[in-house]
Amino acid sequence: MRWHTGIGGLLGAALIVLSLMSGCHTSHDIHITLDIRHIESVVASDSPAMQTRDLAGDMTAGFVSGQAEFTPVLREAVLSRNLRHDEIRGFLEKGLIGEGNLGLVEVRLETAAQIAEPDKNRLASLVAEENEDRQKIYNEYAQIKGLDIGGWSEVPLHFAEEIRQQLMPGDWFQVPGHPDFYTRFLEGPIAPFFPTEPTPSAWVQIPAAYMSPSAPREAAPPME
Repeated sequence: MRWHTGIGGLLGAALIVLSLMSGCHTSHDIHITLDIRHIESVVASDSPAMQTRDLAGDMTAGFVSGQAEFTPVLREAVLSRNLRHDEIRGFLEKGLIGEGNLGLVEVRLETAAQIAEPDKNRLASLVAEENEDRQKIYNEYAQIKGLDIGGWSEVPLHFAEEIRQQLMPGDWFQVPGHPDFYTRFLEGPIAPFFPTEPTPSAWVQIPAAYMSPSAPREAAPPME
């Protein structure tokens, strides 16, 4: 499922600011979250014109770093991820891959072992390419923000947090292992849908009752 930016995206950004401000997140965390949401919305966009506008810097009010535009390295990696987004989504739906807690895609070996050899090769290649682009994005973003070593190491954890919240029911993911991010997970939108608290670093599936922000919504009934 692709995201659509525009008025809905702006409203979504406003809502996430309000939700973050009401929690224990710092203003620094809020800025990073908004930056990451902006980046990931371009990755998942199905509108080439919107992608071009986002990456050209016309919408960088949401890119809190204050850069005039995405750097060439960041732009290339984001667009590269966009091109394989639907294929990644397809493998997620089949349970062949899951989202790790360090912001990288991981192959679920027990499931992938059951598919044909050509499909295994394609899956391995796709995951390697995706993770290479993600690493480029994390490193480049940390440089843009001028983060210290501690902040640099947490960039993948912030991305994993945002990506996880966009998953769909049935998708596999790894619960955060970092104590601070595990606490954030328990206070976030997914954990309440589990009957018991998942243990840190456990692999689990998104509960059926969870409504992802990227899921399609039913149209409201016409007013009488």
